[in-house]
Amino acid sequence: MSKQVTDKATPSQGEGKNVGDARRSELHALSAEIVDLFYTQTFTHTITTPSDVCAAFSEMLLRHWDLCCIIIYLRDADGLLAQSAIHTHERFDEARAQEVGDLLASEVEHLGRELQVWSDERDGESEEGEGRC
Repeated sequence: MSKQVTDKATPSQGEGKNVGDARRSELHALSAEIVDLFYTQTFTHTITTPSDVCAAFSEMLLRHWDLCCIIIYLRDADGLLAQSAIHTHERFDEARAQEVGDLLASEVEHLGRELQVWSDERDGESEEGEGRC
């Protein structure tokens, strides 16, 4: 599990045990849904394309968190990243989200690896492969 996810799952000292237990329960429930999605994809023919998987995964995330935007890119037949699923909150500018997503996908293609970006909250902390926006 990524450090970002586990950091969110571990409560700070001031939050107490109940919050930590709730966060861990949430992650366990999400894990169970991911396994269920895998089995659904493998043993039934209701989710048959990569886009179907991405849409189902996006819906799963939205059941657990109030995310403002999810955009998923998959490689197309030519090996280029192409948008396969998008969700934006009703008050979110979908066209602008697509512009930003396309810029990030283009940079991932150019670098040939994962790219991590964040808002200015991290005070300039940076590791290789990370950028600030």
